[in-house]
Amino acid sequence: MTPHSDRWRQILSGMLVIAAVCGAVVGYSILTSPTKVTVAVGPPDSVDAKLLASFAEALRADGRDVRLVIRSEADVSQSARALDAVAPILRLFGLTSSFQRTLGRLRSYVRNR
Repeated sequence: MTPHSDRWRQILSGMLVIAAVCGAVVGYSILTSPTKVTVAVGPPDSVDAKLLASFAEALRADGRDVRLVIRSEADVSQSARALDAVAPILRLFGLTSSFQRTLGRLRSYVRNR
């Protein structure tokens, strides 16, 4: 073997090791990062908003792998519209049954107000 081919093998081996370490670091950060769930709630000063805020803080304090991102809406009907916008995504992942029950309850609540 020539000295040049040995040198190229060393370089390629080093690059493969660096790529493997980078892949492991990225994979670890993806697997250990918490899942974020965005929740629409309205109005901002309501009991529901305060309850969700304290629940989100409790999840964060316990170190759970779920984080709630609270999106405040002006009123309950805007929160219902925000949920309607998410429905196609949930259908795509097969998560519609419990969501549809919750959405139905929210719609009836909005209609009865």
